[in-house]
Amino acid sequence: FEKDEETLKPQEEKAETKVDKNLSDEILTDEMLENYLTSAFEFIENVESNLLRLEKEPANKDLIARSFADMHSMKGNSGFMGFNEIEELAIDMESILDSLRAGELEVDETVISVLLSNLEMISDRVNKLHSENKTEGAEKEPVIKLNADEEKQSKTSPAKDSPAPQAQSEQAAVKTNPASSSQSKEQQSISKMQRKDIRVETSKIDKLFDLVGELITIESMVTNNPDLKGYEFPNFNRSANMLNKITRELQEITMSVRMMPLDSMFNKMKRLVRDVSMKMGKKINFTISGQDTEMDKNVIDEIADPLVHILRNALDHGVESPEERIAKGKDPEGNVSLSAKYEGNEILIIIEDDGAGIDRSRILKKAGEKGLLTQEPEKMSDRDVFLLLFEPGFSTAATVTDISGRGVGMDVVKKNIEKLRGSVDVESKLGKGSRFVLRIPLTLAIMEAMVIRIGKSMFALPILSVTESFKADINNISSTMDGLELIKVREEILPIIRLNELFHKNSDSKEVTDGILITIESRSKKVCLFADEIIGQQQAVIKSLTDYIGKVPGLMGCMILGDGSIGLIIDIESLLDLAELPVEESYA
Repeated sequence: FEKDEETLKPQEEKAETKVDKNLSDEILTDEMLENYLTSAFEFIENVESNLLRLEKEPANKDLIARSFADMHSMKGNSGFMGFNEIEELAIDMESILDSLRAGELEVDETVISVLLSNLEMISDRVNKLHSENKTEGAEKEPVIKLNADEEKQSKTSPAKDSPAPQAQSEQAAVKTNPASSSQSKEQQSISKMQRKDIRVETSKIDKLFDLVGELITIESMVTNNPDLKGYEFPNFNRSANMLNKITRELQEITMSVRMMPLDSMFNKMKRLVRDVSMKMGKKINFTISGQDTEMDKNVIDEIADPLVHILRNALDHGVESPEERIAKGKDPEGNVSLSAKYEGNEILIIIEDDGAGIDRSRILKKAGEKGLLTQEPEKMSDRDVFLLLFEPGFSTAATVTDISGRGVGMDVVKKNIEKLRGSVDVESKLGKGSRFVLRIPLTLAIMEAMVIRIGKSMFALPILSVTESFKADINNISSTMDGLELIKVREEILPIIRLNELFHKNSDSKEVTDGILITIESRSKKVCLFADEIIGQQQAVIKSLTDYIGKVPGLMGCMILGDGSIGLIIDIESLLDLAELPVEESYA
């Protein structure tokens, strides 16, 4: 990339940000450095997002102005803090953006690549500062910003004219230097009044979340204490109801604090897709949707790597080269989409492409060579075959590239998702494309549950999966030739799953009409679960099973009931898979 040196590095700009470094060293505080890092990460994220959009919308001057404004502020903040290297890189970027804004340069792939490369160098140096700050500082932890909606609005407000960047730079400098003489006491007072965000260490949020979980458990044990059975205490009941209401509100607010939109992570995937597609010489139309969907911050951190693996595989193995696509009668530009949405008590993250699809026969052949087949290939459903992709070391790639093909990555995807009590579904049509669906529980710790009894054992069902419960009418029950019990519910014929047989428990009810049927719906499947009795509804704080017990099919964990005993929490998705096995093969 060769352009006029005077355009790239004007001397006036460099002189503008010179400061007395000795003075800067004396007045810098930990709080100022933390504020600088926070704003720097925001600027980097905004500029990267805007540049990726600019590549597709070269005529959008607003994107250039906003990127220029952020880089101008980055330059001013870095100069004030005494970070010369970051300041110089920001000046270079600001100069190029200024030339684009003035029409002296045209937006093209090369210019965007240079800007992104410089931005990556700035990001590396800011990350290094952040790491050093965490190492040197005592107990400095990642933070969650409260009131993120207002912050998001301020991040996306465009720069309207050329004086705006200067104003933004001055505001940023004031923010990092509360003691600045350029800000009057009156301005400081107004600034404090307008500031509605607070910064909280994630460890404190996690601790609060755990305490709320314990509070819910204790509240349930107090209000459902078996010693109170048979007595009427009106005042106690009123107080218990008020306690229950406040506990629920506290739980909802605490959960919402840890919930963050997927916007930031989705935007980072844009850069990944751009870089990988350019490296492979493929044209990709990458679209995202549902980025406003909120998810637990801890979950977002865990699913970032799985998303990267799936997207890289979609770009490498999924989407064909432009020449191959033209030969197949497709558009030379491939389509890859990333979306998120709520479904019941889960969040679905969907990665879809219109590439070559997955060759079932090729997977079976490779699986046979590795000894991974546990049943006849003809009896395996497409879903079972595609799930072989997640076996360790499994790969159908003909050649190994630096993008993928070594057989590592997809097994990591499965492990990370299962660690979150989620699952991965794969759908594909040869020649048409593939669809990967990551199913993640809405919350990792607390859920609303229906407590049911099977014999002397208590189980809990996620209430969001329950559609209704009813006593069966003998006239609506029938059986198939292989012994599967069915029941007609209005106009639907639904299978009946006897939980006592599935979990090998002695039941009080021998006939379906003796117990209770609970209709559940998940993954577009509807079934009726047969239990002895519905005990009631309770908030369940999910406790993991011990490592000694390990992962048990059909169960996601356990909970403490009102009388202090232990109840097992049923994993609906795993239960549906388990119910498809012969009864003698199921266990719990």
